Formats: sequence, structure tokens, C-alpha cells
Amino acid sequence: GPFTLVSRAPDEKTVMARNANWWGNGKFPGNVDRIEYRPITNAATRVAALLSGEVDFVLDPPLQDLKRIEATDGLSVKTAAQIRTIFFGMDQSVEKLRSSNAETNPFKDIRVREAFNLAIDRQAIKRVVMEDLAFPTSMITSPGVLGNTPENDPAVTHDVAKAKTLLAEAGYPDGFTELTAAMATEIDLDKRTAMINEAWTLVQADMPYVPIHHQVLAWGLASTVDIPIAADDAFRPRYAVMQ
Repeated sequence: GPFTLVSRAPDEKTVMARNANWWGNGKFPGNVDRIEYRPITNAATRVAALLSGEVDFVLDPPLQDLKRIEATDGLSVKTAAQIRTIFFGMDQSVEKLRSSNAETNPFKDIRVREAFNLAIDRQAIKRVVMEDLAFPTSMITSPGVLGNTPENDPAVTHDVAKAKTLLAEAGYPDGFTELTAAMATEIDLDKRTAMINEAWTLVQADMPYVPIHHQVLAWGLASTVDIPIAADDAFRPRYAVMQ
């Protein structure tokens, strides 16, 4: 690989040096000669190390610290859409929910599933809970993943009144309480894409899930470090450039 192991102290520090014999030398933009990787498990300590200049780069700083990092001279934040979607799954496989006061399974009725979809204020979750590090969705497949199609990801309007109407039509005017193989073998990309699109079209119509938003990941780094951020949250030092 692009780096060779110099030393390793488990749970303390791992040191790697550029591999002069790597086949990819000169083919990637990275110019880093030495990497010292320190696992800092405490998030506050990790951020403090970045703010003080003790480290040049941290993976996944806490959301609440991103603005402080951005506001610090010599530091920056990089974000990217993550391959992770938050959603509600509604159990339609049982006749009666295991922990509900409903006599039957309300989720078998698409009007109930649609009511849940309309009742969730995705924009409020994005703004208040995720501090804008998310983007609302109505599709489980995130952008950048095969099968994500804009036509299957329309914006969902938050509409509590309509949600209540749908619940009443389904027989739950006061609501209810609840705690909350072909594609695998097809190797032709066009056929596989068509099959995925067909599946998502059926899912959108049947509404077994209520997608909330796609996650956004963030890295904190010194302004002297340039590292491309990718959806899989993987650090690839061969692309790292020190200025």
C-alpha cells in the first residue's frame, strides 16, 4: 500500500511512513510522508486536540462543535452526504402489534402509513436535531448509491391536519400507541438499475417505510491539510495534501 508501518502501540499511537516502492506513487495527489494516528476516544478531548494544534485532522467531531471549529483561525470543516439514511420501519407482518393498544395492526392500512409520513416534520429535525447536517428525503437509498432516482424522492410536506384525517378514516381518530433475490445476482448494470428502480417505485407506492433524512458526515481539519471526504467516512491518506 501507499504507507508502511513504522511502529504501533495499541490504543496509543500508530506511525506510518510513505512507501517509496508503492506502485501508485505519482498517480495520486497526496504528498504526506508520515502519519501519526492517535485514537482519542473522548470526543471533547479529540476536538480540544484539534483546536490546540496538537493534531491536524479528526474524524467525526460532534455536531455541536463544528461551528466552533469553523470559527477558529487555521481550521476548517468538510462535509459530505453519508451512505446512511434514518427512517421508520412499520411492521406489517403481524396481525397485532406486540406493544400497542390497537386491537389489530394499524400499519397494514396504507392510510396509517401515509399519516405517519405526513406527521413527521423533517425540516424541524434537520434544523433543530441535526443542526442542518442532514437533508430530508422520502427515499431510503441515499444519493451516490445505485438506485437513487430523483423521481422517487419527492419532497414530503409536513401536514398534521391531513395526517389526523387519514388516521380517522382508517379507524383511529384518537391515534394509537406503539413503541417504537434477483437483484443480488444480476450482473448487467442496466438491468440491475432497472430492477432497483422498479422496486423503489413499488416501495414508494406501498409506503412500508417513512424515510426521514440522509445523514451528513463532517471532518475537522487544519487549513494546511486537504483531504477529500467521501460518503463511506474512510480516511484515504494517498489523497491527503499538506500545504
